[in-house]
Amino acid sequence: MNAIDEHGKKHGRLTVLSFAGTNSYRKRTWKCRCDCGKIIIAVGQHIRNGNTNSCGCYQIDRARVAAWKHGHNRVGRKTLQYQMWVHAKRRAKDINVPFNLSVTDLPAIPLVCPVLGIEMAKGNGNRAAGSPSLDRIVNRLGYVKGNVRIISWRANSLKSNATLQELRLLVKDAERF
Repeated sequence: MNAIDEHGKKHGRLTVLSFAGTNSYRKRTWKCRCDCGKIIIAVGQHIRNGNTNSCGCYQIDRARVAAWKHGHNRVGRKTLQYQMWVHAKRRAKDINVPFNLSVTDLPAIPLVCPVLGIEMAKGNGNRAAGSPSLDRIVNRLGYVKGNVRIISWRANSLKSNATLQELRLLVKDAERF
């Protein structure tokens, strides 16, 4: 049987560099460089038939893509934006306000609260003063594009249902001390 020369050929993510000898099963092996930079030794037959098309990075990339949906990892690691989106969707239904956001419509979490100027915590929305919170700018418009921003939980709780008159009374009371 004539040996097939694989030198210089590209198969999937692998580029064949040189012949590496035969393995214990008397199969010809080849030294290959993966697109990610890793060097591996692979059986020529497996390279040609597609059973080996990378150093293993291709399977990892496919698993990563398969595990990611709507801004969260299906095995449990949810992004903060995804958690805010889920809660906003539920809240919109509960209080009967419009909702037309996708996870990607949510703004980035700022370093500083745009309302109070306090540092935003890197936490998970645990109701600490600086924890990020999704705010409806005009409450009656609901959770729609252009009407949401991320502010601190403290700022959002202060403005939750207080009227302007109530906030003025709070400020007036605080100034007495």
